[in-house]
Amino acid sequence: MLLPRGICFDTNGNILVADSGNHRIQIISGEGKSIGMFGGQGNLDSQLSYPCGLSLDSDGNIIVADSGNKLVKVFSPKGKFVRKIGGPGYFRCPVHCVQCDEYLIALDFYEHCIKVFDREGKYQYQFGKQGKVMGNLNLPGVWPC
Repeated sequence: MLLPRGICFDTNGNILVADSGNHRIQIISGEGKSIGMFGGQGNLDSQLSYPCGLSLDSDGNIIVADSGNKLVKVFSPKGKFVRKIGGPGYFRCPVHCVQCDEYLIALDFYEHCIKVFDREGKYQYQFGKQGKVMGNLNLPGVWPC
């Protein structure tokens, strides 16, 4: 792996790793053996560019912060593309995204904020701004590639 950034478990107990430098998600068994991967460098729906954070939604789908493509992408548990969240103007650099109830909540590193979308990817609102006082954010999340 090259520049591993994010990690989570899938519903089968496998370890998912955002292999940022190789532009893919690695799937590793609970015993530590490589059992698969998906992604690959590019900007097509099924491809990734410097993925950082990843998590699972309540359906077991894999949520990937595709930092280089400025999107959040959702993949099935088998790594098939399901949908993308964002598009031109929505993100400068998403570095992580999680589901909370019916919302997807994403950290936008260079916008110094947290953006909230519904589960289908429709923008709802954002909060936070750059600063060092209580309530402000300064480059939230992991350092992007």
